[in-house]
Amino acid sequence: MRKLFFTLLLSLTALTSSAQMIKLGDVDRDDILSVADVTTLVDIILNGYSPFSLSPTEVTMQVGETSDVTIFGGYYVYEVESANPDIVTASLNGLTVTLTAVAGGETSVTVKDVLTFRTIDIPVVVNDESLQVSSNELSLIAGERGTVEINTGSGYYSVQSSDENVATATVSGGTVTVTAVGTGSANITITDINTEKTAVINVKVGYMPIVLSSSSLGLSIGDESRVSVTSGSGSYDVQSSDTYVATAVMEGSSVVVTAVGGGTATITVTDTNGDQSATITVTVEYFPLTLSASSLELNIGDEETVNITSGNASFTVTCSDTGVATAKLVGFSIKVTAVYDGTATITVTDRRSGETAAIEVTVDAYLTCPDDHHPHKIDLGLPSGTKWACCNVDTDYPEKQSPTNYGGYYAWGETETKSYYEESTYQHYKNGSYLSIGSDIAGTEYDVAHVKWGGSWVMASHSQQQELFDNCTSTWTTQNGVSGRLFTGTNGGSIFLPAAGDRYGSDLECAGEEGYYWSSWKESSYIHAAYCLYFYSGRAYWTDYFFRFRGHSVRPVFDASLFLLSSETLSLHMGATGTVEVTSGLGDYAVSSSDEGVATAVVEGSQITVTATGAGDATITVRDTKSGQEAAIVVSVSPCPDDNHPHMIDLGLPSGVLWSCCNVGADKPEAYGGYYAWGETEEKEAYNWSTYKWCNGSNTTMTKYCTASDYGTVDGKTVLDPEDDVAHVKWGGDWRMPTREEQDELFNECTYEGTSLNGVNGKKFTGPNGNSLFLPVAGYYWDDSLHKGGNSGYYWSSTQDPSVSYDACRLLFRSGDAYWVSYINRFYGLTVRPVSR
Repeated sequence: MRKLFFTLLLSLTALTSSAQMIKLGDVDRDDILSVADVTTLVDIILNGYSPFSLSPTEVTMQVGETSDVTIFGGYYVYEVESANPDIVTASLNGLTVTLTAVAGGETSVTVKDVLTFRTIDIPVVVNDESLQVSSNELSLIAGERGTVEINTGSGYYSVQSSDENVATATVSGGTVTVTAVGTGSANITITDINTEKTAVINVKVGYMPIVLSSSSLGLSIGDESRVSVTSGSGSYDVQSSDTYVATAVMEGSSVVVTAVGGGTATITVTDTNGDQSATITVTVEYFPLTLSASSLELNIGDEETVNITSGNASFTVTCSDTGVATAKLVGFSIKVTAVYDGTATITVTDRRSGETAAIEVTVDAYLTCPDDHHPHKIDLGLPSGTKWACCNVDTDYPEKQSPTNYGGYYAWGETETKSYYEESTYQHYKNGSYLSIGSDIAGTEYDVAHVKWGGSWVMASHSQQQELFDNCTSTWTTQNGVSGRLFTGTNGGSIFLPAAGDRYGSDLECAGEEGYYWSSWKESSYIHAAYCLYFYSGRAYWTDYFFRFRGHSVRPVFDASLFLLSSETLSLHMGATGTVEVTSGLGDYAVSSSDEGVATAVVEGSQITVTATGAGDATITVRDTKSGQEAAIVVSVSPCPDDNHPHMIDLGLPSGVLWSCCNVGADKPEAYGGYYAWGETEEKEAYNWSTYKWCNGSNTTMTKYCTASDYGTVDGKTVLDPEDDVAHVKWGGDWRMPTREEQDELFNECTYEGTSLNGVNGKKFTGPNGNSLFLPVAGYYWDDSLHKGGNSGYYWSSTQDPSVSYDACRLLFRSGDAYWVSYINRFYGLTVRPVSR
């Protein structure tokens, strides 16, 4: 054992004799032997070892070739690594190293004996005799030239293009010149004539980028501006993101932009050949919203009109407090009605611009009458909120009603004055008995105040007369030479009740000395008597009861709890709206219709808006949700206001366009009317290309309204001239066929449903303002036959198909579904529904 150890020690000494001696603990040296190293060396010594070598020791190759290097000696455990795998790669199989040439250049491959850590580097040279060029890719624009240099080769070359419609090539010396002919891709192949080596250049050709002379426009409504296409293929399409703001058409290489309405729109110009696009941002200045007045001071019941002097044609109006004032939009005016004392803000909103304008309304409940147009409501600050009239009822001389006039004398429950007041002349006394007409006649046909003044004016109840006594001070006084009592409330408001006396038989008794004022209540114990307010100079007053046949004065009160409408009937034409006011009620109402196919209703504040949706009769039920009372409006709807068609129908569309009530050639809304080929103004027996006015017998021989030579004689027209517009020719004035955009607007802005009118199927379109129109499903003519009549509607627009000259745009719908705008051959016989402004 000692001998073996001594032999190992000598071997280790021999291994390190040509280098520094390895010392234990020398951890900072790279050549320190670990225990594993020592074990390996011992194994090598015990089993024998000879240093490894390689053959060959250096290698020269061509790109794509492989070469083997053999390992000799060593301990048979190796690793290989290429210094640059992009030039040469190396792999090991047993004692054979296989080298593969990837690309030209010089590098080395390292072979490592894993056990002894010994390495040998193999220098490797890779020669590349392939044809090399400065670039294998070219991107050009049609008409442009580019060059590529040949870096390696014999100097004698030929070139060939895979598609000379895209690119051609020539070679001079070591320079290849490529000319772009048309859009697409082509390969240019370069061949070295001597070596037959090749190289390929991939050429991609596009059009000149589309460039516009301007990318933004600021316009006013009605302005027109041109933007030039300064670069591109010459074939373009243009589209607006919002045709209600701006429209655009191509005229040669110019984009013609027209400002339609306020807002922002993006005009996109597309190069149809180069598949490129550029945009123009169009900002159209809105018309400012201005009103003829910004404030109003009104008396209760007054009406005032404020005009919209500038704006963008579509408005809404709201009121902050409908208990003070109401506001209604009528065309371009706001009708403001003063309801009661207070202040309110009327807000007008321009729906297009979003701009608002305000009208500050102040309503005064005068404590004394502001003018001679009586009656007025007087607020006395009473706990119930009851407002008393300023004067007595006078049916004989209503124009003379004033606070100091006696007014008329009425038996209780009668509504006219008379010359003699006795049981024998009393309407509600028959055969020796008093007739019962109710215990409280306020608001009934027996209430002279309500019958003569209407609205919420009624006779005062017994309790309201008592409230007047309990909460007001009373003073005997004289006004304008007339004696009577002045009642002054807690808020300083006052009313004057003249001492008008009363009538018995044919006599007027105690005038100037006493006052007698009927209440609406019958005395509970006696059928012949009713309660009355009674006063004279020496005493304030008290409530008493008298015979019903006597002639007394009546001083009304304004009773808002009474549920009454301004009208119980409405006569409308289809598509029209009408309004009914709740003249008396508790302020919260609901409405319903017995047949929404004939009329619908909505309520806003105290205003009920009824919309006629179809011919016929319907009942609108109005309910006061607080009191539970109901009232009815009977609505009769005719298709049009009269039989003298056509009529313009305002659907409240943003463009402001008005649609006709009936078709060209029709005498009523449900009639089909005439059938016309596009651009023709007369009907005919057969509809086909051979009879079409604007071609020579086929769809490729258009003689007018043609944008491409493939379809005939090019004139660039895409919209009908007035002389070819049957609506304008037949009806004159501003009537014309609608454009495609206007048919689109009808679809986008209206709701629609299949319905019938007088037994004719069709579709009803209801606009934003609630008005509607009816289009019958009239079908179309092809040759001499009517197709789809009664099932589908086909209506011409004045707009031609921008891509196919022999088609034009039509509105198409069926009775059972929605509808769409599409294109059809111009020779077909379709119906026409005109529009106007």
